[in-house]
Amino acid sequence: MKTLLRAARATPFLLLLFCTAIQAQTTGYSGTGNNIDVKYHRFEWTLNPAAAKNIAGTVTTYFKTTQANVSNISFDFAKVSFDNRDLIVKYHGSTAGVVVTWPTSGNTNILKIKLPVTLAVNTLDSVSISYSGAPPDFSTYGEGFDKQNITGLGVALYTLAESYGDDDFWPCKADMQDKIDSVDFIITTPSAYRAAANGKLISDFISGTNRIMTYKHRYPIASYLVAVAVADYIVYNRAPVNISGTSVPITYFIGSGRTPTTTQLNTMDYCRDQLVAFSNKFGDYPFKNEKYGMYEFGWGGGMEHQTFSAMGWSAMNSWSVIAHELAHQWFGDKVTFATWNHLWLAEGFAKYSEVLAAELVTSMGKDPVSHRTSIKATALSTTTTPIYLSQASIANSNTIWTTPNNNTLYQRGAMVVSMLRKLAGDAKFFQALKNYLADPALAYKSATTENLRDHFEAVLGYDLDSFFQDYIYGTGNPAYDIKWGSAANSKSINIELTSQRRSASSTVPYFRTPVVLKISGSTKDTTVVIYDENGKVSYAGNGIRQSHTGNVLGYNLSFVPTSVTVDPNAETLVRGQETAPFGTSWIAASTIGKVTRLNTPPIYVLPISIIDFKGTNTANGNALSLLIASSDEKITIEAERSTNGTSFSSIGTMIKSTSAESGVLYLLMDRNIGTENLFFYRAKTVDEKGIVKYSKVISLKKERLSEGVSINPNPVIDHINVVLSNGWEQGRVGITLFNDAGVTVKREQVNGAPRMQLPVSHLPAGNYRLEVVQQGGKTINKRFLIVR
Repeated sequence: MKTLLRAARATPFLLLLFCTAIQAQTTGYSGTGNNIDVKYHRFEWTLNPAAAKNIAGTVTTYFKTTQANVSNISFDFAKVSFDNRDLIVKYHGSTAGVVVTWPTSGNTNILKIKLPVTLAVNTLDSVSISYSGAPPDFSTYGEGFDKQNITGLGVALYTLAESYGDDDFWPCKADMQDKIDSVDFIITTPSAYRAAANGKLISDFISGTNRIMTYKHRYPIASYLVAVAVADYIVYNRAPVNISGTSVPITYFIGSGRTPTTTQLNTMDYCRDQLVAFSNKFGDYPFKNEKYGMYEFGWGGGMEHQTFSAMGWSAMNSWSVIAHELAHQWFGDKVTFATWNHLWLAEGFAKYSEVLAAELVTSMGKDPVSHRTSIKATALSTTTTPIYLSQASIANSNTIWTTPNNNTLYQRGAMVVSMLRKLAGDAKFFQALKNYLADPALAYKSATTENLRDHFEAVLGYDLDSFFQDYIYGTGNPAYDIKWGSAANSKSINIELTSQRRSASSTVPYFRTPVVLKISGSTKDTTVVIYDENGKVSYAGNGIRQSHTGNVLGYNLSFVPTSVTVDPNAETLVRGQETAPFGTSWIAASTIGKVTRLNTPPIYVLPISIIDFKGTNTANGNALSLLIASSDEKITIEAERSTNGTSFSSIGTMIKSTSAESGVLYLLMDRNIGTENLFFYRAKTVDEKGIVKYSKVISLKKERLSEGVSINPNPVIDHINVVLSNGWEQGRVGITLFNDAGVTVKREQVNGAPRMQLPVSHLPAGNYRLEVVQQGGKTINKRFLIVR
């Protein structure tokens, strides 16, 4: 759902889950459809914003029986609006033998249908329900089906079914664990209007005074995500996005009364870069064979309708709302929460994905730390409401969408996601998410909190039940004072977590939690993650490993530490501060306050910190360079090559070249490039603990060997030789050097001599381009690498 608090009709009465035998077979709280598996819906609706609020049409439902001897089926449907003479239920095109009833008390919004036959188990069959009426008005939250006149948009009909508003406008089985396999929309409107709906637009034509639009959606969808809107829209088809070879159409439906500026359209287009970034991290966009788009509707926030997010105008111009609703296509749409209790699986991840968007899509110019800091502040202020929603909290839309629930689902939920990332490290974090989203038991189905936990445990190889129990089902937050010690001028440090304090309203006796610390020196710093489990602490940040009894851990650094800061980038729900250091004699046993350290804790060597990985095409092959932070540990660095950017193999060990304050440089020349035109490279580091890290992936395209000009050596340290032949020595020659950013660093005119020597010892290490221009305009470019 949404980046703002939502609106929705309160269901008059909802039975508790599993309170009767009939409900034990469904997660739908009304118990409808407990004996069928819904396969397909065809929506044939007539909608006219210019008329009174009304919906008319036919919903045809294909289902498969899940029990023997089925002669009665049921759907969630608003009795007050559609129990009228326009309601006609047909079985195989006939009303003969069909009996329709509604409950007279309790939850009356259940359409009960007695079929004229008795169906065996696993029978595929269908019914058609024709109806007309005015959907009910909503109260406070969850609009269902609404009509509004919005400046710029005009008069519009639109739906917003989350949480319990789907039965406001169509007969459905409101059960996230029985997703509809596919749907079709055939929407008739006056010709001045257009309809927005889930899926791919198949046809749009004028028939007389009407417009008829057909959409097909061929992915499983939860009933609350089925959506339609009708207004006087202008369609903006933007440049498609390539996702793993599939061209995904990008479409915006905007009110005809608006004229979006270039800046506004560019903001909307952030979704294009976010789509690529999220696909890289979560797996391909789940609905790439159809479309992604946004359409304007009458509510002020956003709603993640599958393939087509509904957005208020201000939301359509908000980078964070755009990122939020797009992320829901993975978290909430592809994998839906099994019951409303687990709603954080959608909202927490969508909220955190706003931070990811700021981090990954740098062209937006947004600060992820600032955004996350705001999220943490709100999360810390929510101390009495657990993330897991109780049965009372999910009784109706009004009880779900309260401010405390909103804060815990979105803000606290996002911080739990952030803490999982800090525990796991990026490689394991995103691998766990990809596994979760691709799990055949969950993909295009639904999940619980425990399903997510299991996937993180599988990747980390560690029991996370305590962490999930504390932060998902408990309330409150932890705090520490941090003590540290280091011998004079030593590059080793001990860190002590003092006794954990918890907020006054906490229901958790002790939070099993990650603690993120920034260790700073005079010119360098590094970040470490400690996992505290009340009696033992573990090194974390690349999984959880090397547990140690007590509350003190030691680290080997590449610099002398001068200070320690608790969670400076707001990545956990931990609060704390640095207190007075241990002192300089930390190797010996000592007493610190009330904590006695009886022995020296294990010393952990921090993983290699990769600064940059570069490559350049030369006449001798592809020259590769890796810059890492200075480190005293023993490491192995290999260069890996690929022809497709996916499958890599080692091409040799990179050799240490030089060391400086900026780091240590490793080099390798790949001479065996054959006839291939394009290669992908990455560097692989393995430290003495066996921890593996990979650099970014770079690509190098083979340049055609330039006739008449050659350079050597390459890579170069002090000077480069430029050799001219085949007529290049005739007349004056212009030589220009450009650095990797394209900035001119040297330019001169020389008389064409067969061999010239250019000093480069004054230039910093990096990739450069040499441009040689003959009098008359002939130009050749050569690339080379300077190392130090």
